[in-house]
Amino acid sequence: MPPFTEPNDDLHLLQRYAPILRFTKGELFFPMDAARYVEQCSLWLKPPGALPTRLVSKGQLTLDTLGVPREAPQGSRFFLQFVEPKPITTLARERLARTLRPDAERFVPGHGRLTTVGYTARLVDAFFSLSLLLRGRVPGDAAEAARDQYRAILAADERYCYYGRVIEQGDWKILQYWYFYAYNNWRSGFFGANDHEADWEMVAIYLARDSNDAWHPEWIAITMHDAHGDDLRRRWDDPTVEKNGTHPVLYVAAGSHAFYFQKGEYLSQIEIPILRPLANLLATLRRLTRERLLAYGVPLGDAADTPFSLLRLPFIDYARGDGKTIGVMGDAP
Repeated sequence: MPPFTEPNDDLHLLQRYAPILRFTKGELFFPMDAARYVEQCSLWLKPPGALPTRLVSKGQLTLDTLGVPREAPQGSRFFLQFVEPKPITTLARERLARTLRPDAERFVPGHGRLTTVGYTARLVDAFFSLSLLLRGRVPGDAAEAARDQYRAILAADERYCYYGRVIEQGDWKILQYWYFYAYNNWRSGFFGANDHEADWEMVAIYLARDSNDAWHPEWIAITMHDAHGDDLRRRWDDPTVEKNGTHPVLYVAAGSHAFYFQKGEYLSQIEIPILRPLANLLATLRRLTRERLLAYGVPLGDAADTPFSLLRLPFIDYARGDGKTIGVMGDAP
């Protein structure tokens, strides 16, 4: 790597403060080159009211050809497909083989999982699994196929990466670190809410100039579940921000890949889309009731500010940090 002559060079700053990521034991997917993902995808077109059609087969797509303009009926959508779910018989045979084979990286949820999230979330997950069976599929079939395809990519060339971007806004210089994952197996692998292909996560470090006109970090912000606004950020000198030298240490939730500042098991609540209109109605009624009570001088406690969550399902984000470490001083390339 060539030496840097300017201590404030953008690339130098990105490398100087690049986060160290600690994963949970049993994690299957890690940050990768998005170009390698695209090369393993097929490109599909879904016109309104019609079945999807494949435009480009797997292995024939690149980032350059992905961006080529294509004609399509109004209301159509293009999408990439990384994997085809495995047949039930193949999946059952492979799962049995893994069950009989010792696996030091196997995830163990812990004895208190059901107590923590309650039975409602588990029942909804069971109904979803049943719907898959009625469609001739089994839970985790796509995740298993994604696992095999991702491992084949690593076998050909094992490397992990992030995308860096530097933005200057006002008196701030912002270092953005973008991490791409081929698959999120939160539901099938770690009892979470959903599985899906492709995921981006981001860390932002805000730099300000010191008295010597050099850039130094002031804030760090991350993507995470069930948080917004100030909850997404910490001051650089906050004791909850773990650091190894100049590199912040972050904990990645198993399967969902959300970031957390400290290791642990975090409760996340997911909104049920089909019940969103009812939730909005109840929120509106709650707001109107609150305004009316305040108008009559009725004192309201802190409980009145608690968001309505009856129609949201709780799940656990496991960010234990007991698995692979990626980054400076990490155990992965």
